[in-house]
Amino acid sequence: MVLNFNMNSPDIQSVAKRVIKIKAEAVSLIGERIDAQFESAVQSILQCSGRLIVSGMGKSGLISPKIASTMDSTGTPSHFVHPGEATHGDQGMITKEDVVLIVSNSGETMELIQILPALQ
Repeated sequence: MVLNFNMNSPDIQSVAKRVIKIKAEAVSLIGERIDAQFESAVQSILQCSGRLIVSGMGKSGLISPKIASTMDSTGTPSHFVHPGEATHGDQGMITKEDVVLIVSNSGETMELIQILPALQ
């Protein structure tokens, strides 16, 4: 399928510049969200004697393996566990020495909520 946008070169450049500006503004706002909870999470990861286990569902589930891979390649032993698979046996690979990072947009994803009791 070919998308046929009737945009000329200045329009394309204008849209691209606007998108980059919007994304840059969003990134700059992240700094305002760094708080004591963020610091606590970082401290937990730094003090972890096991692995960082990352889990997420949906779009967050697409980002979560990348987080685990990046952390692993920068020296923090990490692994992605899909929450749907965790409820069918994969949570057995999570040990008490591990720290679990759950990535969620809503905080209400059923598959993630279901694995919480076993992680506490």
